[in-house]
Amino acid sequence: MEQRIKRLIKRNKVYNHVHSKFVNWITYISLPDKPHIRVLELYPGNWNDPIECELNHVSLSDTTAKYEALSYTWGDATERRNIRCNTFLVDVTQNLFSALQHLRHEVCSGDLWETRNLWIDAICINQQDVDERECQILLMGAIYQQAQCQILWLGPNDEESELVNAFDYICRYAVRETQERGHSVFYIHGTETRWYHTYERHQLAYKMPPATAHALRQLFSCTVFQRGWVIQETALSPSASVKWGNSSIRLGWFSEAAIYLFMYWKSTFAESTEALGGLNGFNNMRLILKDQQDPQHSFLDLLDRSRDFQFTDSRDRVYALLGLKASDRHCKDGVSDDMMPFVEPDYTFSKLECYRSVAEEYLINRQETQILSAVQHNRTIDKKWPSWIPDWDIRITRDLKPNGRRTAGRSHDFKKPRGALAGMKTHLDQQCLSLRGFEVDRISKVTQQSAAERVLMRLHDRVNGSGKDLA
Repeated sequence: MEQRIKRLIKRNKVYNHVHSKFVNWITYISLPDKPHIRVLELYPGNWNDPIECELNHVSLSDTTAKYEALSYTWGDATERRNIRCNTFLVDVTQNLFSALQHLRHEVCSGDLWETRNLWIDAICINQQDVDERECQILLMGAIYQQAQCQILWLGPNDEESELVNAFDYICRYAVRETQERGHSVFYIHGTETRWYHTYERHQLAYKMPPATAHALRQLFSCTVFQRGWVIQETALSPSASVKWGNSSIRLGWFSEAAIYLFMYWKSTFAESTEALGGLNGFNNMRLILKDQQDPQHSFLDLLDRSRDFQFTDSRDRVYALLGLKASDRHCKDGVSDDMMPFVEPDYTFSKLECYRSVAEEYLINRQETQILSAVQHNRTIDKKWPSWIPDWDIRITRDLKPNGRRTAGRSHDFKKPRGALAGMKTHLDQQCLSLRGFEVDRISKVTQQSAAERVLMRLHDRVNGSGKDLA
């Protein structure tokens, strides 16, 4: 192994400077029948050495297979670097390249040449093969559950003092709280009154110097905290760590500190919309993770909770949640099967077709109307979008409850009258929904969105840390 790696590194010293407009040059070998995945074997190297790796096929039924799962943001698509995999060049984003630099083991002078096995979606899935992407999405649950651990990569950090400041604060807080309360856990929407009785003690014990506040804002400004795919990845992993530059910390400790910061120091993050959005996003994710232990919420609730997260592909607002547990996931068509997805992923669908499949699953197949409560409108209404299909890209504007709970999705605004939905169907090229019911009244006139609601939407953007136009 040592001689092989030395030979590869020597042979490819120059490739790192090659630039290409193509996405990648790698030729993927088709995977055997599922459940098989590819695992990246990352070779050791010094900091400036070219990155060398190879892809191996692994069966998920093989309990001896060992790998770690990487969660990260792809980053700026225009900033590209090259790595060599299975003798092919692969074009990756700068953020992924940086992650591989930090994760690979250093070359040792002795006989120890340790490789590292990783599952990375951008490389281990043939992104150009739609059929493979759809199959691999259905395996996401098993992929992350069987990983040794999840690595939540925040990105590089050249400011060593800043990184130490942030992680040191989190560690000191987590250790103290763990010692004080044993193994009990508080959630941000909990009713534990001990937080409030000890508020002054916490304030005195955890004075936050300006440098620490700045470091924490930088930490939560990392875009990974608002990446939608991270919800499922973190929920399914048996263990996880947060890695920022060369330092890492257990996700459990990170969560403890995030709750405290959310409850007592949220104003510290107000001057940075990115940091406030990251803090809100992380705590929203934590609520979803808590529910996974004993699912009490439906797939509709998961869609609702994840509305504030970011997805490059709008269809992934649905597909990225298919591996999560939901109270209504396993009862499709009366069939009990925990592995049955709520809907089948289909990347040939447009965004509208994808969202319509969810709406029809509830309205037509399950005869449930709660999904109508999830319909939201943007500042401008798309007249081509059917009014009965929620656009999950539109963020919640209905309420601003301080505990983060939502109305849409859990609301019973549209309760199902007995027998009212019999024969419900779509027609006119699936744009219209028809159902039986009682005529209570008629709408005589419609107006533009009220000014008050527009102000509410802008305020909601500010509270959630993503407001871009607040003037």
